[in-house]
Amino acid sequence: MVSAVVVLGVVSVTIEDPVTYAVFPALIWAAFRFGPPGATLAVAITAALAIGLTASDVGPFSKQPIDHRTIGTQLYIAVAALTTLILAAVVAERARSAAALTAAKLREGERALDERRRIARDLHDSVSQALFSTVLHTRRAQRAMGEADGRGATALRHSLDAIGEVTREAQSEMRSLIAQLGRDPLDGGLVPALARLAADASERDGVTVRLSAPEGPLGLPEPAQTHLFYIAREAMANAVKHAGTDAVDVRVETHQQDVVLEVVDHGRGFDAAVTPPGHFGLDSMRSRAIEIDGRLTIDSGPGVGTVVRVIVPVSEDLPDG
Repeated sequence: MVSAVVVLGVVSVTIEDPVTYAVFPALIWAAFRFGPPGATLAVAITAALAIGLTASDVGPFSKQPIDHRTIGTQLYIAVAALTTLILAAVVAERARSAAALTAAKLREGERALDERRRIARDLHDSVSQALFSTVLHTRRAQRAMGEADGRGATALRHSLDAIGEVTREAQSEMRSLIAQLGRDPLDGGLVPALARLAADASERDGVTVRLSAPEGPLGLPEPAQTHLFYIAREAMANAVKHAGTDAVDVRVETHQQDVVLEVVDHGRGFDAAVTPPGHFGLDSMRSRAIEIDGRLTIDSGPGVGTVVRVIVPVSEDLPDG
């Protein structure tokens, strides 16, 4: 930048042809690339060259009368300085705005995480404890019924068994929800989060989840990884609940321009062109993909399984995760 300013500054005030403002591209470059410090340095170099060369009787200003020479040199320096410094101020303001926006997003994420932890604590202190008490009372009633005889007692015992089973399932799901709310799901990055999700699904639902993913960074910002995680979780939940399969494949592939996430099952499938009523999970996946400029496709059909694929472009302007 300094070299460009020096060369063009010398050319501007040494050649007799009307190229006095040929230095402006270098000044604009300095303002955009290096901000106020670079702009100040470039203006100082340009002013020093103009004054020094004009004082040495070189260039178009030196051919004018002394008054015109002084006014012309000052006007040249003033226009160059104002243009460059105004551009540098605009660039600096945009940089400050971008930094403030980034900081606001970070604060918003921290507040969201604190709110999740608060909800998890409240659920544990209220709903989870209530479910635990329900299980205790059900067990006590079952023991009491075990000491009685008769057809009515048998029917009531079956009902209590059903209540206890449903309550235990609700308690297990509540514990899982509390665990998810109480921690950052993307702790460690997308791939470790998917590995934990696969392990939980295998243990809780008895479904084999095979994860294939690279070991290095994915080149995606944290918000994109968060949306991909929730898309994968929704797709896995749909496969477990509706596909009737005992195995799910989760694949993450990195390419030069994008990252591809696939969730594949070999279950009963469905008509992907029709969204069943009440299935908000598909709409949620589509909206999450749109928020990260991704392309989501769902390939499925009766009896052929389902492939949920998301392609997200890699951004060079945001930090990798």
